[in-house]
Amino acid sequence: MQGYRHVIRPQVGGPAEEAPEDLKLYSPKQVARILQVTEQSVRVLVKQGRLEAFRVGIQLRIRKEALNELLLANRWSGPDPRRQKGGRRRWGRQAEPGAGERPPGGS
Repeated sequence: MQGYRHVIRPQVGGPAEEAPEDLKLYSPKQVARILQVTEQSVRVLVKQGRLEAFRVGIQLRIRKEALNELLLANRWSGPDPRRQKGGRRRWGRQAEPGAGERPPGGS
């Protein structure tokens, strides 16, 4: 009966090290989780050129810096002070007084 030969393989490169912060790379799935959107939405942002990405083989990778640039470019600074008080009008016009009320005694 032949026994199995145990081969001890040397560890190549040692334990994986964390990339420096400026070289941090994300997959579209990771970016989608961060932005709380779908992975497809992230790919659309890349295709539109709004989010810079590159390929490593067939995989898409996004730099942390590119993600930060997208967030800064699309940040919201609060409501527009030029907007009328009361928010957006519905259907382009204000409702007339009494509109939408039920007639008395009717159903």
